[in-house]
Amino acid sequence: MDSDMQNDPSDIPRLLTELNNGYDCVSGWRKDRQDSISKTIPSKTQTYLAWIAGPKIHDFGCTLKAYRSEAIKDINLHGEGHRYIPSHLHRRGYSVTEILVNHRPRNAGNTKYGTKRLLNGSLDLFFNAFWNRFSSRPLHFLGGIGILSATIGGVLGIHAVIIKYVFGVSLAPRTPRLILISLLVIFGIQLVLFGFLAEIMVKINYKEESPYRVKELIK
Repeated sequence: MDSDMQNDPSDIPRLLTELNNGYDCVSGWRKDRQDSISKTIPSKTQTYLAWIAGPKIHDFGCTLKAYRSEAIKDINLHGEGHRYIPSHLHRRGYSVTEILVNHRPRNAGNTKYGTKRLLNGSLDLFFNAFWNRFSSRPLHFLGGIGILSATIGGVLGIHAVIIKYVFGVSLAPRTPRLILISLLVIFGIQLVLFGFLAEIMVKINYKEESPYRVKELIK
């Protein structure tokens, strides 16, 4: 929980009760939040975007959370990945829920929220969404975009050849279009190659850490 005295310690027993009901992560939901609009709107925006990676909880930014020790020890956090711990646990198959918690006006310390934190948080969010969906198959993401880009470039290139050699239309006035065709094809090929490199890196990474979690073995 935060040390600015906005969270209410009396909510802790309620968080633990939900853990005892079988959940691995219980997140607080500051429904009646006592913050300025400059903090609440960016926070809600990030929360809605975070639903891409899951789970669909209402307040990713609430630091009043409770975890099972085995769950929190099963994930690796780097950089500022603490913002999206419920998402990391959700990807690993742990159960996540939320409860309404009290929120009080700030009466200690200064807010650390600003433009820099919003930017960093957004970048972490996009990476987290990508990692949750494609960490074990990055080629599907990068290769898919690459093939689409190369295909569009190829279609435009074929059209340029047809109007040049079938209809005899000069391509000189269409130089920007030829440049775009070249860029689309080259960009597409590069993305596919990056996808192969990412696949190799992922396979090396998962030699030490499996992307899957086995909850129980039945013999």
